[in-house]
Amino acid sequence: MRPHVNKFFGIKSDKALAALIPENKTEMDCYEVEGTGLGPRPPYVPNWEDVHGSWNTRLTDLFLQFLQNEHDSEISDPDAQLYGELFMERLQRVACLVRRTAPREGESIGATNERVEANNLRRLALQRRNTRRLTVRDSSYI
Repeated sequence: MRPHVNKFFGIKSDKALAALIPENKTEMDCYEVEGTGLGPRPPYVPNWEDVHGSWNTRLTDLFLQFLQNEHDSEISDPDAQLYGELFMERLQRVACLVRRTAPREGESIGATNERVEANNLRRLALQRRNTRRLTVRDSSYI
């Protein structure tokens, strides 16, 4: 699923997806609030502020069309629902990453980078403890 989503957005990683910023935010807002406008057009950019909004719902429909064109076959309704849910879950995970790395009010870019780096180091330290525990336990069986 990940390669298809990456190809749809024209990216290679979650960080590249998180870096996608809309060129015209007012067009996105009009589509979300009033339902007017053309909606998402290539290059596609998700709405990170309202992941479950009509903009991203339309992106999901476009993604399902992309999958059908990619495989030259019709997608069954249960599969389409599953792929749509997986697509939206991916957008939710990346939106969380976007919110975590966004500058807070009154925060400089340098302070934001320090905060994000400190959080990443703290998260890695917590992961290391559990990884080491599993590594030591697994090596004791040899």
